[in-house]
Amino acid sequence: MPNHGSWSAKLLATSTVAARLLVGCGCSVSGTSTYYKWPFCRDLSAAIHARLLEITRLNDFGNVGNFNYYPLRANTWMPTVLVEQAFMTHPGDEAKMLDPEFRREMMRAVLLGAEDWLKRVRAEARD
Repeated sequence: MPNHGSWSAKLLATSTVAARLLVGCGCSVSGTSTYYKWPFCRDLSAAIHARLLEITRLNDFGNVGNFNYYPLRANTWMPTVLVEQAFMTHPGDEAKMLDPEFRREMMRAVLLGAEDWLKRVRAEARD
């Protein structure tokens, strides 16, 4: 999605590109954690978190619910998750984030987690 500046503009842009889920990524924890606000986002967040732990082997800082962060709180129409991994002021984490292969693996973990969740949702819809 193009950079539209504010989170309000980014959330509005999700409707113009027909987005079905939103995953934001940041680097402010020495390990990995995922965050969601609304209960319908919990399973997606947990699936991404599980894959991040499996693939990156970063320290586990949890899957945190009812997180009162604006992009998570304001988006009530589609599953929305915040992923935090590595802390840029931590030398070891910074080195990992500078490695293109590590960044690819992190994003692969996010994608696989989202795919795991989607497969589960589709299977439940068939049952």
